[in-house]
Amino acid sequence: MLQERSLERLGSNVAQPVDIRVICATSRNLEKMVQEGTFREDLYFRISVVRVHMPALRDRAEDIPLLAEYFLNTFAKAHNKQTRGLTLGFLHALTGHGWPGNVRELQNVIERSLVLADGHERLGVKDLPQELQGLPSPRKCRRALSTNRCAPSSGNWYGPHCACIPETSCRQRASWGSADATCIAC
Repeated sequence: MLQERSLERLGSNVAQPVDIRVICATSRNLEKMVQEGTFREDLYFRISVVRVHMPALRDRAEDIPLLAEYFLNTFAKAHNKQTRGLTLGFLHALTGHGWPGNVRELQNVIERSLVLADGHERLGVKDLPQELQGLPSPRKCRRALSTNRCAPSSGNWYGPHCACIPETSCRQRASWGSADATCIAC
């Protein structure tokens, strides 16, 4: 089917054309598995037309505040809950976690925190699952924005605070204010 782009239904000898795209995802090293003989080489070359490497969430901590806010808004609508955002402590706890379950684990943590929250406006550390509440916070930033930036979200800061993230993940400097401004919330 992948090569010929057609299939024969069970009990038929007439080939039916199909217009499909196959998307495959794995966390395993398929090239190594082909060399070891544990994955079929012909199948590997059929499915590896366009390869996109997506690093694990633990390797892109700068994405956590944006993903957390997205999931918060999505689940707030789904569960008919009112919330105004995430506290700085909540975001620090999220960025301090290793995320072995990757984005799916983050999604579940946000949903569970929202569903079990006490009804206050912003989710805080006390709304996190117990295993995430005791995580050390990432280093506080007291440097100029040229070293650390505050990440705006939908044109707003995360609540009255901001989430400081490494310069390597900064968005455009011009959209965040002057270079000598300091992050007073952190």
